[in-house]
Amino acid sequence: VQTCALPIYPHPLDFDVQTCRNRFAPLLEKAAARGLTPVVSAERLCGNPHSGGYDSKEIADRLRQVFPEGRILIVLREQKSMIASTYKQYIRAGGACSLDRYLHPPERGRSRIPLFDFDHFNYDRLIGYYDRLFGKDRVHVALYEDFCADPRAFAEQIVRFGGVDLSPEQIDALPYDVQRNAALAGTAVAVKRRLNK
Repeated sequence: VQTCALPIYPHPLDFDVQTCRNRFAPLLEKAAARGLTPVVSAERLCGNPHSGGYDSKEIADRLRQVFPEGRILIVLREQKSMIASTYKQYIRAGGACSLDRYLHPPERGRSRIPLFDFDHFNYDRLIGYYDRLFGKDRVHVALYEDFCADPRAFAEQIVRFGGVDLSPEQIDALPYDVQRNAALAGTAVAVKRRLNK
């Protein structure tokens, strides 16, 4: 799905449910015509971790409005490794703060500009909200670590949750060894952070 169509970016005063539905309609129709199950996927749908997920509730509300019959898949990662990955993303995007400064932003001005917040990684809050919005039977939580340990079993549980009927052979044929968005190595983070300045 095109990023511009996601119900994330319009300012809250500009967001319109019907406009968003209209953007998705041709994509959903095309998927249905091909017998496919449409999936909207973006890490950003859980809120921006660099700004403490300040808009995660707003995004959840928008998803409920645009896709009232949708199913929600949330993939979690152990918090320490997730925070380290988030910091590496920040550096990749041009950030220049040290890890300590990134994790402990100044209190002054915090009420005006959302910054990193450890509370964003208290996953139970957002999961509970999605449970209330969509119903527990339409929210599935999976662990990134389970994917690393057994990609096939991980994929199978997601396929089943999505209501897709794939044979064991089709599940076996999924591209488990394709890696996207590889993380920066520790030395690369240190060098890039200094260059970002």
